[in-house]
Amino acid sequence: MKEAMDTACAREQETLAAARSGRWEADLREHARLCPDCAAALAVDEALQSHASALRAEAVPGSAETLLWRASLRARIERAERAARPVAWFDRIAIAVAAALALLGLLWRGEAVFGWVGHTLGGKVAASPQLAVLLIVLFAFTGAVLWIFGSWAEE
Repeated sequence: MKEAMDTACAREQETLAAARSGRWEADLREHARLCPDCAAALAVDEALQSHASALRAEAVPGSAETLLWRASLRARIERAERAARPVAWFDRIAIAVAAALALLGLLWRGEAVFGWVGHTLGGKVAASPQLAVLLIVLFAFTGAVLWIFGSWAEE
């Protein structure tokens, strides 16, 4: 890499500066026309400058109407998101209430439910307080996971 730098023309930087400023001296212009290193550097510099100006032209914002439309669209989206937050909280509360009612129902009439399940499965499942506790813990854990997932998904 160092060798490539040593073989470049000594007037290359001066030629590039003159091309960018537009102030050429006659002997420098003649040198740039005859020197292959300076001609190549000028061609690359011209291509880079035209590409940079094209990028600057694309970066110019659109018309005022377009900017206003985008701002109003963003505001409508934010209002819709704000309006949906209470609905999401209501969904979570409804799931929690339904789970709590199911647990209360199992505690209140659990023996009858577990007895029916045991009878349906041929007497292999017995209604017991340990099974009720296991189901309560399972429902509570599932509800907690759903609650946490819902909270994280909203953000």
